[in-house]
Amino acid sequence: MASFPGDDGRRFGDGEPQGVPLDHVPSHFWAQSPIFLCNASGQVVMPAKLPAGEEYAVAGVIGNSGQGFAGSALIASLAVTVLADAQCFGTFVSPAVSLPSLGNLDPADTNATYEQFVMLPRSFDVAGFRFNVSKVFSELAAKLDPAKLGGATPAEWLKDGHPCVKVRIFGGEQPNFFPPSDPDPPQLTTNPQLNRHIAQHNLVPFDPALMAMKKPFWTNFILSQAGSGANGLSIEPQNWPLDQVRFWFALPPGPYERYVAKAGHRGFELVDEGAPKPFPDCVMLRQATPGARLVIEDHGREGYFGMALGIEGDPARLAQTRLGDVAVAHTAQDGAVVGGFSLRPQVAVRA
Repeated sequence: MASFPGDDGRRFGDGEPQGVPLDHVPSHFWAQSPIFLCNASGQVVMPAKLPAGEEYAVAGVIGNSGQGFAGSALIASLAVTVLADAQCFGTFVSPAVSLPSLGNLDPADTNATYEQFVMLPRSFDVAGFRFNVSKVFSELAAKLDPAKLGGATPAEWLKDGHPCVKVRIFGGEQPNFFPPSDPDPPQLTTNPQLNRHIAQHNLVPFDPALMAMKKPFWTNFILSQAGSGANGLSIEPQNWPLDQVRFWFALPPGPYERYVAKAGHRGFELVDEGAPKPFPDCVMLRQATPGARLVIEDHGREGYFGMALGIEGDPARLAQTRLGDVAVAHTAQDGAVVGGFSLRPQVAVRA
């Protein structure tokens, strides 16, 4: 599964004598992966909102960087299959639903396995999946625990949101050729920087004009524990004037007291009032030191809980700068990036 344009399939620790560094796959791999949303005409689209009742296709680029053939139409023992899962927007893992394969002859068929019958040497192709907005959101809402969402209902939490998509590829390879250092076959927790058999897309557009001074623009997301020990969240804006913008995190009071308050949230200040809340029952933390990392103690027993990222600025002043992405990187105890998401500024058409 390609995690960046022109992905050659190499990964850190894959056994090749001339190894590649960890950043051979970009650290913000979730924003670089060629996984696209397409409309009924097959055009790649990036809507700011996903209206109920709409249907799209998820197209993920797959590649064969070797010199051999694969696919059951050519070599039965080297069948290639692909799965895609939609998750709640988040940094690592969350409740997920499988997307139906576009290889199904019956559009109502829920079979999730896409089979790639032919993979020529040194070639790329596309695996496709059906994304029905209403169905995906209703299934995700049914899996979300409202007790972890700060007083919001699952439907409210997902409203106007974008899920993350993870795509995994199985089979088609001769054994023992550059085995991934991360366990195989790939799980939803597998790191794309260590395993070429998974890619993910956690990138959504937003309209900076929706921001206003002292009124943060909020994006909800799900946080899950990665590995064991303390995890961290860092906000990484690209080409944002830090003297003109402030960033926020918000989370429910329970997780804040259990996993954040004890660590002291160095670089973030507690704000009790004066700003709109992203969800009814939350604690808001405003970043006081650019680049500060929010430490979250081991919360594996929690499973996951809801959070929100806030961006506060004057859109008239920010319009004078060509803004890049705002990324939230999720790190494990050892500092390795395990996931994240990116917001991409663009002028969006308001509904």
